[in-house]
Amino acid sequence: MNIAEYRRALDPIVQPAQFRRQYDVLGHLAVHFVLVTGLSTLVVLNVATLPAWALVGLALLAGHSVGILAFAAHEVGHGASIRH
Repeated sequence: MNIAEYRRALDPIVQPAQFRRQYDVLGHLAVHFVLVTGLSTLVVLNVATLPAWALVGLALLAGHSVGILAFAAHEVGHGASIRH
């Protein structure tokens, strides 16, 4: 099956509304970038005074946000929110 045949087979299934721009991806980028930056600053400035359990919790939160940043940047790279 070549690309044209594959596209013809998928055209009746995939609705055009699924290809609309999703601007909320840019919001995810902004929120999680600020979150990672803020957590990093908090840890750097208070690493000697924070208990170990707090450092582990902050590391998990920052790691989750970095993962979301990666997926959101991937979507923006594919043109999910910005076309031109």
